Amino acid sequence: MPDAPLYILFHGKRHPAEMGAAEITQFLSALAVQRNVAASTQNQALSALLFLYRHVLEQELPWLEDVVRARRPARLPVVLTRDEVRAVILELDGPVRLLALLLALPDPAE
Repeated sequence: MPDAPLYILFHGKRHPAEMGAAEITQFLSALAVQRNVAASTQNQALSALLFLYRHVLEQELPWLEDVVRARRPARLPVVLTRDEVRAVILELDGPVRLLALLLALPDPAE
């Protein structure tokens, strides 16, 4: 469902012109807390509502500081074990293998 109709339904079918920053903050916070949406989904909803208010309703909104932001998942780097690196290098050929060997050399400072 697009964000504007969901926003209107969330606030009991009130017209967006009757609402403002407080209602947007409440809606976006509910997306993060109650619906547990991804941060990108919450950002898309915010962009859609800002567009609605600025370009359709021609109303400027104050900055929305009190919005509870959806959390972005922590991204852990992928680290291969020495055996996994060795197995990958054994599958390579030619200049690519030479480059991989150079990159995989142990640090002389260790």
